[in-house]
Amino acid sequence: MPSPTPTRLSFTENRLALRLFLGQAAMLGAWSSIGTPANALISGYALTVLGMRREDTGLLGACVYLAAIWQFLSFLVTNRLADRRRFVLLAGAGEVLCMALGLAVPWLFGRGGGLASVVFLGLLFLSGTCLHIAQPLLGSWLSAVVPARIRGRYLGSRQFLMTGLATVGTWVGLRVVNHWPTWGGFAAVIAACCLAGLAGVAILSRAPMPQVSQQSHFRLRDFVGVFRLRDFRRYLVFVIMLFTGFSLACSYYAVFFIEEIGLSFAQIGWYVTGHNLLMLAVLRPGGRMVDRFGAKPVLVATVILYATFYLSFPFFTASRFWFILLAWTIVGIPDGLYWVAGTATLYHALPRGPERAGYLAVAQGITMVGMGVGPLLVRGYLAWAEGLEVTLCGLTLERFRLLYVFVGVLMLLTLVAVARLRNTRSVHFRAAFAALLRARLFRLLPLSWR
Repeated sequence: MPSPTPTRLSFTENRLALRLFLGQAAMLGAWSSIGTPANALISGYALTVLGMRREDTGLLGACVYLAAIWQFLSFLVTNRLADRRRFVLLAGAGEVLCMALGLAVPWLFGRGGGLASVVFLGLLFLSGTCLHIAQPLLGSWLSAVVPARIRGRYLGSRQFLMTGLATVGTWVGLRVVNHWPTWGGFAAVIAACCLAGLAGVAILSRAPMPQVSQQSHFRLRDFVGVFRLRDFRRYLVFVIMLFTGFSLACSYYAVFFIEEIGLSFAQIGWYVTGHNLLMLAVLRPGGRMVDRFGAKPVLVATVILYATFYLSFPFFTASRFWFILLAWTIVGIPDGLYWVAGTATLYHALPRGPERAGYLAVAQGITMVGMGVGPLLVRGYLAWAEGLEVTLCGLTLERFRLLYVFVGVLMLLTLVAVARLRNTRSVHFRAAFAALLRARLFRLLPLSWR
């Protein structure tokens, strides 16, 4: 009688997969300099080269995020695939190539016209489709490879590589387009990032996929059962509240700081670099804290820092660039902590069987589609609130600053959802939060390199 096929990788295969996922993360970081929705480089390309109106730049992120609807429907395709590993790799290559085709838009459809903008948005939607249709399988692949005992540290190390390469890519890219603000400058940066993205796909092609990911099967009627799992349901409430704020805020960062405040690409490069460097600094110790104290107390501190950041927007002006630089640098702390603690909380809420890919699709699909809807709502709000000004405590708040104050208040309300999450460790909330304060994050930095 033949022995059943093992659902997990051998020790040697798993170690190889962990190493290759780290290499892929490094290349993914360089690619994310342009691959992240609504980033400064792509927004600058749309504004400067394509001549897109600033009220429409929120659509850049919306197109990529709205493509996440494919995460809900991806199983109509993936359930019938014999080689899911190859599908993930082809989708990754398609994501990069669709972005690269955007460089041809001004030559084929002109500049400053509506048609060029529509075609570019269409290419972003296709790139996002390739990203999201394979995302549940990729997430299931990674979550099945990473052992629970090192989850926080490994995810921290992986994000460390991603953020490190993204920092270098973004800083260099913004310096290039600041001195060469034409199609040639943007083309050089976008082409280099696309090559890095393809290199990441090539590295991932050598990683073995566990059978539990190859055999994952999820049907449309199974979506109803997803909401019966209490821990997962509470996780969804938390991320929906958190990402509602992000969906309203993130897609208009570039417009606010470039058009409203009047910062240069070089100045944006400095605050992005400061943000990413501090994010790098907290990733490894953040992973250790999650492994030791659990993710819940870390998420409490994260949400409080996010609220503080958004509530500081009324004080941002061109003459206070030092304050913008300080605020953006400090918000690197919650960004780093959330990536580790939020991902660990998600993995902790997932079932251990082959249906985990379906749960990942629901979690990621709901948040990403919400991120796509948010910019559309903000676009309507900006048109309605043009010329609107409110004086609060001696501060004059126009439409952008009012928006970010609202997001800050929403972040504070998210603490209610955090309180209902189950911690990833069996530690009482008050004791864990007190331990987090005693740990003094930056005293842990020397330990993070051991």
